[in-house]
Amino acid sequence: MNREKNPEGKKKRSLKTNVLFTVIFFWVLPLLVIIGIAGVYTSDQIRNRMMENITNSVTASAEICAAQIDASVNASYVATYNPDISDAYYRYLNRKIMKYSSDELYADVTNFLKVQYGNSSQFDMTVLYYDDDPDTLYYTYNETSGMTFVQYQKYHTDVHEKICDFAKSLGNRVGFYSMDGKYYLVRNLVNSYTFAPYATLVLQLNKANVFGNLMNVVYGTDSTVWIDDSAMQIKGSLISKVEYEAAVNSPNRYPALITGSKKMNIGTLNYAIRINSSEIMASLAHFQLLLFLLCLLVLPLLCWAYYFFTRNVTRPISRFLEMYQKLGNGNFGIHMEEDFPNRDFEHLSKDFNRMSDRLKAQFEQIYNDELALRDAKIMALQAQINPHFLNNTLELINWESRMIGNEKISNMINALATMLNAAMCRKNSRLIPLSEEMKYVNSYLYIIKQRLGSRLTVKMEIDESLLTCMVPRLVMQPILENAVEHGVDSQRNGQIFIRVYRVENQLTLEVENTGIMTEDDKQKIARLLTDGYNSQIEHSSSLGIHNVYQRLHILYGSHGNLEISTAENGNTVAKITLPAEQKS
Repeated sequence: MNREKNPEGKKKRSLKTNVLFTVIFFWVLPLLVIIGIAGVYTSDQIRNRMMENITNSVTASAEICAAQIDASVNASYVATYNPDISDAYYRYLNRKIMKYSSDELYADVTNFLKVQYGNSSQFDMTVLYYDDDPDTLYYTYNETSGMTFVQYQKYHTDVHEKICDFAKSLGNRVGFYSMDGKYYLVRNLVNSYTFAPYATLVLQLNKANVFGNLMNVVYGTDSTVWIDDSAMQIKGSLISKVEYEAAVNSPNRYPALITGSKKMNIGTLNYAIRINSSEIMASLAHFQLLLFLLCLLVLPLLCWAYYFFTRNVTRPISRFLEMYQKLGNGNFGIHMEEDFPNRDFEHLSKDFNRMSDRLKAQFEQIYNDELALRDAKIMALQAQINPHFLNNTLELINWESRMIGNEKISNMINALATMLNAAMCRKNSRLIPLSEEMKYVNSYLYIIKQRLGSRLTVKMEIDESLLTCMVPRLVMQPILENAVEHGVDSQRNGQIFIRVYRVENQLTLEVENTGIMTEDDKQKIARLLTDGYNSQIEHSSSLGIHNVYQRLHILYGSHGNLEISTAENGNTVAKITLPAEQKS
């Protein structure tokens, strides 16, 4: 378009129209009028162009600054999604069991901060503290940026208490805090199951790296940015929010104040840069004289340059900016079809189309992967089964069929069919009523009793009012298999006690056997009941124990758990706890 309106309704001519008008005007009027008017007019145009260039420079600098802030925020996500911090905290909370000291916690957390943030040019200093002990700080700082231990102590004494109060108001959001010319990115680390904050990460931003482009704007005297409501004085004097809003609403009244905003992943970056207009005018003081000497010679060249840059640079760049804006608004997969007048923009156009296609494909892949991840992991865990048990059972049935031809074989086949149906799970249902689970338990015990005979005694104490509660499919079979293997097979005679009861809102499934755990057994169970367990180094029955532990945590988070311990009478007790949810 040739014309556009400013907020006051006045029409402005485009640069193309202005150049054309200037050429016609200078060819018509006498030479003296041309020289006089050209001096004034062109000086004003150059000043406006300089302001426009400065504005474009500020806009580009703000984009870089916004990208740096987003990169800093993305870097802070590492502490949330990387399990090192939470695992160390968990080990420390359970230090009596895991034998994990505060010194080890300090070393692990400090090493993590040093590896992730210590050498990053984006941060001068990194501090982490756990919410239950805010006075103990885990920190690292970047010595290459000039940071020293003295500056860390200054933070500890002057800033940390205010940061703690500020972090309490953030919840799960990322916040920015400014004090004494230092800028801090603050985020609370949350538990992956309860989403409750348990620690706070504080990153002191490197001013030169993050805000350097806005600090070095040509002719800029004062620079201030706002991230949401947090004001940061980047250079010179602080520009008030009132002055910023007045300049946004009435830009012609504040020609020396460049304002704008940039969208970021976490909010909006607002900025205001004050330009020294007198320095701009001083740089144009000798232009009128130079114009008088060169106007006749340069005018044809200017006309050609105008046409050349409009056709070969300005118009293609404008089109690229338009397409990038559409891409930034989420229109992945769009293509640029223009026939550009030179090879450079043709190559850029092809690169843009390839990038747009890749972004679309990656976005769709990430979206589909996230949807499938949870279901795939649960289905994979449920699909595991112990082929050793099935082989033993089939051999036993085969032996029985050769020896006798009575109803006993039919019962065993029915029990095996029940177990196979439960393992195959044709309906793909993750949860089943407890009554159905007990059906699988009875089928399994029937098969085992045919093998062990009188060596095995089973006693059950079942609260029948709980049979409609929903439980994971085959959650008890691996526990019973482990009880038979360690509590009966290793002894001449053994007993298994199965109890189902409710404590408040929690359903408890308990399997007790007369086997005695050794110290090696206890260490092995401690490994099985952790998230970092290596499933390739244990027996299949042990894999089933870890299977149950993982499934409970995936389905119920912190409300589902498996514990294996020694009772007061010396027996081994496996206890499954999960929410007591009735079938609707």
